[in-house]
Amino acid sequence: MTSLQIVQKDLQVNQRKTASKFSFSDFDRLVIHLADCIRIIPTDTIEFIQASSNYSIINLTDGTKLMISKTLKSISETLGDHFIKTHKSYVVNLKYIKEYRLKDSQIIMESTKTVLVSRANKSLIKNVFNNG
Repeated sequence: MTSLQIVQKDLQVNQRKTASKFSFSDFDRLVIHLADCIRIIPTDTIEFIQASSNYSIINLTDGTKLMISKTLKSISETLGDHFIKTHKSYVVNLKYIKEYRLKDSQIIMESTKTVLVSRANKSLIKNVFNNG
């Protein structure tokens, strides 16, 4: 067997392993590591996520807050299309937006919590409401 054949065989084996790998993103779930456990959260239970330096605070619909040691950017990359970044410190679930206050540039969530909208993202948010 030539070295090229060996490399091709290894590549085929690795492709099969990768293809069969289980992914929670296929099921709209977020896997987070807490101090005492690994928790799987359905993304439809996430109301919004707030950045806090190199940490993120996940606000769930039941009022629970979970602080994890991941940046908002790294988390938002794993979330689906129903999440939108409104500010450098916030990512919201579109499903739980109650109202958008144009004058204050704030979004009121179903839980009545307020989320900021940056000037740069105002037009994006308006488009979401105009197309929704």
